[in-house]
Amino acid sequence: MSARPKLMFPIAALLLAALTLVAGLMMSEAGERDFAFWITLVPILLAECMLGLSAAGIGGEQSGCFPLFRAGSGMAAVSYLGFTLIMLIPYSHGCYSETLLVVQSAGLVFWVVLQVLFWLAERDGGDGPAFAATGCNKTGFSLESATLLSDLKNRCPEQSALIRECGRLAEAARFAAESVKGTEQIDEMICMGFWRLRSAGLQLPPAQMLEDMHKLQELFQRREEVIRRLR
Repeated sequence: MSARPKLMFPIAALLLAALTLVAGLMMSEAGERDFAFWITLVPILLAECMLGLSAAGIGGEQSGCFPLFRAGSGMAAVSYLGFTLIMLIPYSHGCYSETLLVVQSAGLVFWVVLQVLFWLAERDGGDGPAFAATGCNKTGFSLESATLLSDLKNRCPEQSALIRECGRLAEAARFAAESVKGTEQIDEMICMGFWRLRSAGLQLPPAQMLEDMHKLQELFQRREEVIRRLR
């Protein structure tokens, strides 16, 4: 994913957090905004921001350090957001602020533990080629691109622009670097792109197919940058 689309997730999360804050302030009187109110609202805002950063995979491709927000651990962010929303129930029933503080702190600690477990699971995955069994690697890319090119030549011989662009895509796949530990996410995105092109691509308008191929080439370029950084 390029930098610009990745930035959209944090921006959307900030907008959502701002709307949540405004809604919370509008739904409560000034005298009702005690410690219990803020200890319930602030974790929701924090969870929404965490979700945006995790969806963007911030820090997910950094090596040699613990990445706090990663797209692979988005499940942890979603779980924490769900937990903070559930905490609205005890707040609405007049739960003590001290109890809310203890439970909210436990939820935040649980989120951090989930992040660490996801990170350790990724590190323990070994140093071999990523997704070797599923074909989400250089060999799988080459086979998929060659098959797609052959299908286009056989079924759409008049689409010279598509065939030419698919040839460039096949070249990018053929000369791509071998998968390494840390490229699993982008490898899977490339595989999904090839799957979409092969399953529905030939029924799509040529302009849409060209756009999808351009996106795949951008993913290959991004993948090469990631591999250079990891090495």
